[in-house]
Amino acid sequence: MKQIKRKIQSYWDKQPCNIKHSNKKYLSKEYFNEVKKKRYFVEPHIKKFADFKNYKNKNVLEIGCGIGTDSVEFIKNGANYIGVDYSKNSIEICKQRIKVLKLTNKNVQFYQCDAENLSNYKFLKK
Repeated sequence: MKQIKRKIQSYWDKQPCNIKHSNKKYLSKEYFNEVKKKRYFVEPHIKKFADFKNYKNKNVLEIGCGIGTDSVEFIKNGANYIGVDYSKNSIEICKQRIKVLKLTNKNVQFYQCDAENLSNYKFLKK
């Protein structure tokens, strides 16, 4: 099982979801804006389904946050946000995205971890 999980992690580290949605300067504000635009063009149902504006001052745990497109929407709308992903590369991109979009003063945490064993992580314990 560990070997399969390593393969999965390696796969997503090499090609995070939606990473090729932009040809702008990698990890720039313009890059992230174009990724968002294309993502919600391809998957317009997400905005309606997620209803990001409904999460002001609420706790959000997103499992499989990817490169943070939805993360940003929750954060901009005032959520207390925790994002987890198995891909270390995706988490690093999320952190950079938050920095570039100047959302660093918000209540935001990202963790690279195995979602099958979340009970082992202190960030979920009170």
